[in-house]
Amino acid sequence: MQKALPLILIGLGIFFLLAAVIVGWVVFPKVVQNKITSQVQLKEGTLTWDKWRNITTPIFIKYYLFNVTNAGEIIKGAKPIVEEKGPYVYEQKRLKTIVKIDEEHDTVTYKQAITYFFRSDLSDGRSVEDIFTIINIPLAGFATTPLAVRDTINGFVQKHKETLFIQRTVDEFLFKGYPQHTVKDISEKLMDGKVLLPDNMFALYYGKNGTNGVEFEVRRGVEDSAEFGEIMKWDNKTDLNWWGGKYCNMINGTDGSIFAPFVTRDRTLEIFSEELCRSLYLTYQEDIEHHGVPGFRFSLPSKLLQRASQNKDNRCFCEDIGIKETSGVSGTGEKEAEKPPPIQISADDFDDGFFAEDTEEEKVEVKKEEVEEPTPVTEEVPSQCRAGVILLSACKGGKPIIASTPHFLFGEFTDVSNVEGLHPVEEKHGTFIDLEVVRTQKL
Repeated sequence: MQKALPLILIGLGIFFLLAAVIVGWVVFPKVVQNKITSQVQLKEGTLTWDKWRNITTPIFIKYYLFNVTNAGEIIKGAKPIVEEKGPYVYEQKRLKTIVKIDEEHDTVTYKQAITYFFRSDLSDGRSVEDIFTIINIPLAGFATTPLAVRDTINGFVQKHKETLFIQRTVDEFLFKGYPQHTVKDISEKLMDGKVLLPDNMFALYYGKNGTNGVEFEVRRGVEDSAEFGEIMKWDNKTDLNWWGGKYCNMINGTDGSIFAPFVTRDRTLEIFSEELCRSLYLTYQEDIEHHGVPGFRFSLPSKLLQRASQNKDNRCFCEDIGIKETSGVSGTGEKEAEKPPPIQISADDFDDGFFAEDTEEEKVEVKKEEVEEPTPVTEEVPSQCRAGVILLSACKGGKPIIASTPHFLFGEFTDVSNVEGLHPVEEKHGTFIDLEVVRTQKL
């Protein structure tokens, strides 16, 4: 009996050791995972629901604007010179109005109102009354109008003494708006009174401060936490119809404010952007830490905005443009072009969401070798499908509107060099999201 006692004790020790390992490495993590999964759901009465519906955490947006310093010379053919100023800091308040909860399909439909408040205390003494010289965006949009009405429009422009470059305050350019007399004349005399711009005013966010957007239908994550926040419908659409292929018209991922829990390094974060009229994705870049909390940084890869000759997935974002590039260096080579068909004026061309905005980052001086060099073109691709930019003509009524990365980061060498004052640096102008690794909350 005494000889068997040590064996029994050893056996018990091994048993408790195995039990501890099983509990510590299998059972306990599973319990924690189930607990987190039960909390990360868009379900009424939960903390996640309350925080998602009415976001109380302060959200700050820093706007950097380019001031054109040689407007008169540009008209004569000179290279544009711009000076970046900012930040102009605004605080956002986001409030969702619930339209419908569908427990059977595990979805919730909502509209979101975003309200902006200027924070002078965070803007380093800058004011929304600061004056900038900027391009007259609505006037520039008339450049593609057909010849049949161009002379008439030119008459309106001369009547109101409008110019291609104008001086406006930060508030007027972003939110308050400024009168569009030429647009009013076009509406009344060429369009039978149809509304082209709300109140015949223009600003990047005119009429959008504090107003509800279109409907989103998203997964609640109750049935499957991996689908938490995934967009099922946007504006009652399951797919877009602007682009030249199924891939480009897909509505993927979330709206970028929430993600499914338990993020891993090999995960791809998919986001749908209303402003850019397309889905985007971010990939793992590096491990980070914020105030002692570990996380992962996901960034927008350069291949997302490469030319179609480099990334064939991008071809359907720029098909049917009408201009083909057959050889040379991107942005600088010889071209064989066919003129795109004239664009007819209609009220739909001037909807209140017509013009897209870019948020710039801090200006940084860089050496010439830090700017991306031109990329050889090896096959026939649309010349307007340029690296570093997104063509928005398809979803903006056919108007020649593009969105770019700040300072044309990842863009064509000629696009950067053709404007004095652009200094793209990935560390300053790249797009990234830092996420806590378990609940996948933004850091």
